[in-house]
Amino acid sequence: MRNWRALILILTGAFLSGCATTVYHEPPPAVVTALPALSLAQIKEMTAGRQRHETILSALRASRAVYKLTSKDVMDL
Repeated sequence: MRNWRALILILTGAFLSGCATTVYHEPPPAVVTALPALSLAQIKEMTAGRQRHETILSALRASRAVYKLTSKDVMDL
């Protein structure tokens, strides 16, 4: 019985010491390059050219631009 306790203690110690020596390294941050922002005129050309909505939205998302639109701009688009 005593041998089992000793064996369990040794195995538990070995298991826990193996976990304690593992070092986690944070991966480097991903570099995201944004495309130049599309102008409102370019967006209007894309919609007038009957490009797919998915294409226009992916171009807008890739540019990561923020637009401050007036109600007139929204109606024009």
